[in-house]
Amino acid sequence: MRPSHSVGPRHRGRTAAGTALPLILLSGLAPGLLACGATQPAVDRPPLEFSAAAAPPAADASMHWVLPPLELEALLDQTLDTGDFEMRQLAATQYGGTGPKKVTFHFPEVGKDISFKWKPVPRNDMDEVNNSLRKEIAAYEIQKLFLDPEDYVVPTTVAHCVPLRRYRADYGKGRPSMEGADCVLGGLSVWIEDVTLSDELYDPKRFVADPVYASHMATFNLLTYLIDHRDARRSNFLIAKDPAQPRVFSVDNGIAFEPFLYNIFADNWNVLRVAALRRDHVERLRKLSREDLDVLGVVAHLERDERGVFRRRGAKKNLEPGEGVRMTGEAVQFGLTNHEIIRIWERIQTLIAEVDSGALPVF
Repeated sequence: MRPSHSVGPRHRGRTAAGTALPLILLSGLAPGLLACGATQPAVDRPPLEFSAAAAPPAADASMHWVLPPLELEALLDQTLDTGDFEMRQLAATQYGGTGPKKVTFHFPEVGKDISFKWKPVPRNDMDEVNNSLRKEIAAYEIQKLFLDPEDYVVPTTVAHCVPLRRYRADYGKGRPSMEGADCVLGGLSVWIEDVTLSDELYDPKRFVADPVYASHMATFNLLTYLIDHRDARRSNFLIAKDPAQPRVFSVDNGIAFEPFLYNIFADNWNVLRVAALRRDHVERLRKLSREDLDVLGVVAHLERDERGVFRRRGAKKNLEPGEGVRMTGEAVQFGLTNHEIIRIWERIQTLIAEVDSGALPVF
């Protein structure tokens, strides 16, 4: 059953114009504003002349990542807390209203320089509208439930609390992110290589004519639909420069998972605009149980050591399912709330119902 306040997959519209407009506070007449600003007329679906037999060859999982995503995760697990890496470069990014930096580290273990986007969390808050580390990590983690690494849309993203002494040496001025801490907490997202901005991500005619483009575009749109992505600024999405493998990436996902504030006048990607979805991805979603989504309840857990530095730890028990950020004197935990997880489940069920009815084709 489609919740009355959601924008279902059959409501599609134009591609995002990319203009950054003020965020709107949804209160009072918000439901009417939401329906007017976000719902688009359904589009006619062109006949699909390609089939699963024309699916593209698998892309190289490390093509835009320097290291394959899961290898990079393992490297970060081994090195972030030990400090076994060197800062090589720090620079301001061209885009981003919350002060992100591009940092390049050298990892002796693999003999590589790897760049990341670094964004500190808001001090003592950690979950602002356009700076939500928990949502950025959750967007990365959710794709593991239905995508193979070579199809990942969201760059590898992890939480990291930089010891204050090292932070001031490498980054400059800094203050502890929370009371009792001796570190600056933020998110590291691997820098996607060999990509560019696009004025028009979705080309319906190319979708029908080019199975490779269709595969990548369908993968991207399925991810943005599931996370309810509502920030259509042009700089939030990147497309591969290689015309033979036009992968599409969502690199800023903080305004997602039923955000309270967002731009209702933009053509956001929380709806399905593509003419069809990949059958293998839909079938993997079909096999999920509601309980499988509970892994999103804890996407990062850090514990305070004897020096006041919060260190990354493995999956732990959810400290408070009703909250997205959970803090104690000795730990900080990030994840989706129960309500946000239920909404993802509802979106999956709506999508599957539309596929089964024939309203949403698969290939």
